[in-house]
Amino acid sequence: MNAHFHNLGCKVNQYELQSIREMFLEAGYTANDAQTPEAIIINSCTVTSLADRKTRQVLRRCRRENPQAVIVLTGCMPQSAGVKAYELIEADIITGTQDKGLILERVTRFMTDRQRQLDIKPMDNKVVFEELSTTTFDESYQRAYLKIQDGCDCYCSYCTIPLVRGKVRSRPVREIKVEVQKLISSGYKEIVLTGINLSRYGADCGLCLCDAVETACSVQGEYRVRIGSVEPVLLTKEHYERFSKMEKLCPHFHLALQSGSDETLARMGRRYNTAQYKETVGYIFEYFENPSITTDIIVGFAGETNEEFAETCKFVSELPLLRAHIFEYSIREGTKAADM
Repeated sequence: MNAHFHNLGCKVNQYELQSIREMFLEAGYTANDAQTPEAIIINSCTVTSLADRKTRQVLRRCRRENPQAVIVLTGCMPQSAGVKAYELIEADIITGTQDKGLILERVTRFMTDRQRQLDIKPMDNKVVFEELSTTTFDESYQRAYLKIQDGCDCYCSYCTIPLVRGKVRSRPVREIKVEVQKLISSGYKEIVLTGINLSRYGADCGLCLCDAVETACSVQGEYRVRIGSVEPVLLTKEHYERFSKMEKLCPHFHLALQSGSDETLARMGRRYNTAQYKETVGYIFEYFENPSITTDIIVGFAGETNEEFAETCKFVSELPLLRAHIFEYSIREGTKAADM
């Protein structure tokens, strides 16, 4: 049998879908996009309203083009929608952000009983880190992603991700090392550590992100480690000093700015101001000879004035940024900013 896989959203989603893909391949499925699929798995994103819309478009197109296929919708979008997700009639199986390792089992069951399945578990204090693994990625270059953290407890006023991903939970360092060894053995030369809030790695188990990065760098072989997005002030000067001693660490740091206006940052519920952000950038340049810094910026946030926007433009122009990902603010139901 053949299966198709569609990913929307972040590198964590990409890692999770690749893990699901490997489960299907190990069970005897093929993954040939040129062949008609018996099963389709869509891993969704809900970070913006555009992400929701793209998910619905992909779902409808898949059903229209493959009326006989078993279609699975999983991930953040149905987790956010809750029971309303059942109204997405194009999907035969709908799950949230938990138990992705059971999707193959669910597809097998549906092929037997043809009973529609909706299983979206609530995010409570019982949720644990789900161990997934993968050894291959559909990349044209030798880069692999490795999910080491899930959940977020920052609750920025615009962000729904803590609601759909739950509490902070971290992957044990021993499991990180095992998977890095597998990826290096498979020929990958760059390992990208990913998470919902990487800066909070270890908060649930007495460790910190440096511990995870050191572990990822400890495997023998010629490769490098890259860190995904980190929060500006959740890592200290001491963290960057420790990072600088890791020879395999790529000196690229994605520091999510979001706004260059202190007033806007306060409404966003961010835990820093522009002076603190600039201070963090200074730590990086203090300990790394030729670092790269990239960022995210939200424009049009609730209450943002022309003056605040101008402050952001000025602040960004003063920073040594390699690249900025700029996107329009999107109202997310259930967040504080939705009522602003």
